[in-house]
Amino acid sequence: MKNALIPRIKSACLQTSSLAVRVNSLVCLGKILEYLDKWYVIDEILPFLQQIPSREPAVLMGVLGIYKCTFSHKKLGIPKEHLAAKSLPHLVSLSIDNNLNLNQFNSFMAVIKDMLTRMEAEHKTKLEQLHSMQEQQRYQSNHSLLSSSDVVMSGAPVQ
Repeated sequence: MKNALIPRIKSACLQTSSLAVRVNSLVCLGKILEYLDKWYVIDEILPFLQQIPSREPAVLMGVLGIYKCTFSHKKLGIPKEHLAAKSLPHLVSLSIDNNLNLNQFNSFMAVIKDMLTRMEAEHKTKLEQLHSMQEQQRYQSNHSLLSSSDVVMSGAPVQ
């Protein structure tokens, strides 16, 4: 599938001037995402979405659908680093396209907000864990300093 079907779908989407072919290519990719490896999707499918030249609402919604499916699927998911550096900037730039209607814009905003919320939660958890580890190390180093000063004090003659 990776070597035969997907390259053909991608080239059909990029090389056609037909809106229907482009949209159906995106729908097809969206339907087979769950059968693909997470890293293949991140390395091959998501960058491909940024290469699509047209900005028709149907194409933009197809792109959004692939991002949403990848983001929300248990097996796939998008790492927070990729969200911050690539996915979110791409989605934000697509979301302000003048061809979108209000409902379509709201769909973009809902996915973007979900991504931001998850990215925030994951990064907060990481920072809290790092802070906790730093506090433990600080406590241990202070405790060992106190223990060594107790030894020095107890060895001194009392007058």
